[in-house]
Amino acid sequence: MEKNFFKETCPTSPLQRFADVSEIADTVAYYASPLSSPTNGASIRVDGGI
Repeated sequence: MEKNFFKETCPTSPLQRFADVSEIADTVAYYASPLSSPTNGASIRVDGGI
């Protein structure tokens, strides 16, 4: 189902798959950490480039 979805509905997606829960968690951890201090006011999309 996932392969067909990306083939038919989102063929331009760079990942060609859904994001994994751990990838979302990694992003949240990054933005909650001091490492993200230079990132201010940006909208953060974790959608694999869709």
